[in-house]
Amino acid sequence: MSPATIPTTPPIHSTHSTVGANGSRGSNGGRVPDEVIDNLDVRIAGQDEHEPIAALAARAGSPNPSGALMVGAINGRLLAAVSMSTGEVVNEPTSSGEAVAAVVRYRVARLGRRPATSTPR
Repeated sequence: MSPATIPTTPPIHSTHSTVGANGSRGSNGGRVPDEVIDNLDVRIAGQDEHEPIAALAARAGSPNPSGALMVGAINGRLLAAVSMSTGEVVNEPTSSGEAVAAVVRYRVARLGRRPATSTPR
């Protein structure tokens, strides 16, 4: 599966937000590192990813999200997981983890808004 490039602007709740050269928003004068956008892989979590997701939840100090998950990774390292059924989010407690979580949340939200496809008769 190839990495996905997904344009999005994560919500910023700071009055000091800026737009970085890559079009990503950051707060307090920061910007989302280019490697977050350039090397981002967003996918449905595989059956063999229970341990990496548990390790991510432990780093974040959060419980494992339940149900089917969509994850975001950079260079094979999971930085965010979002439950597609409950919307629970677990992410690395860093600016990169927050940025990846925003993209994954966006993708999960878009799954619910897909137009119905007609079947050939």
